Amino acid sequence: MDRITTPTYVENCFTSEEIQEILNLQNVFELTPSKVIGNHVFDYRVSENFWIPKNDHKYKWIYDRLLKYITIANKTYNFNLSMINDDIQFSIYRSTQNGNYSWHDDIISNNNFNTIRKLSLSVQLSNEDEYEGGELEIVSAPENFIAPKKKGTIILFPSFLVHRVKPVTKGNRISLVLWIDGPPFK
Repeated sequence: MDRITTPTYVENCFTSEEIQEILNLQNVFELTPSKVIGNHVFDYRVSENFWIPKNDHKYKWIYDRLLKYITIANKTYNFNLSMINDDIQFSIYRSTQNGNYSWHDDIISNNNFNTIRKLSLSVQLSNEDEYEGGELEIVSAPENFIAPKKKGTIILFPSFLVHRVKPVTKGNRISLVLWIDGPPFK
């Protein structure tokens, strides 16, 4: 029996060329200070982001790839999943800003669809030698999980797990984040 509180990861979910194409979206969308629920900027999250629209066919290939890994990971978690409510978030944590995101979970209810976030994922777009600090740390038994930093690695975990991005001390940490919803847990 697998523990549903154990994060999972897969390396090389995108090729180097695909990652470059995603990174080039910085020339298409405007980076703005990251906000947390209700469009507020809080000091427990210091980063910049933009959103990759799910309804634009140009980016369908990114969503399709992430859905492939969600399906694989959910064989372990076995959650009742139904939809992606949010667009993909492209985020940059800069050492010049002490970029970080303090402890939090991703559980959010969507009353319009009677769903909650059930699975969270993060994709490393910068390589481990391009920055220092910025570890994605997830509370997990018997010890906290530190996500691999290899470029192209996807990390998936239940949205109820508390996690953080430690302060970036050198360079920039760049990632994609996405959540998938399902009916409330019973």
